[in-house]
This record gives sequence, C-alpha cells and structure tokens, in this order.
Amino acid sequence: MVRLLGPQDRLLKTIERQYPRVEVLVRGNEITLDGDADQVRAAVRLVAALVTMVR
Repeated sequence: MVRLLGPQDRLLKTIERQYPRVEVLVRGNEITLDGDADQVRAAVRLVAALVTMVR
C-alpha cells in the first residue's frame, strides 16, 4: 500500500484535494471511496490506473 499511496500518504492527500467531495478511507490493503457519485467514479478510475502501474 505504501508503494501506491507514496511516502506520508502523498497520493491520498492529492486525491482528497482533487476530489473534495470524496471521502477516502484506507484500512490495511483496502481503499474505500464514498461521496459524490461522479467524483467517486473518477477517483476509482484514478486509483485503478495507479494500482495497475504499481503492479
């Protein structure tokens, strides 16, 4: 998860700034996104692309 979120959760903070109407919750190896449907869909696409890149 550190490889995905970056040092000091930099990516997590970037997602929260980019999508202010999305609540991001990280527990272990699971990321939960909740909030405005359009922003959640966009954030999910971003996270999925990043997961693919990290693998």
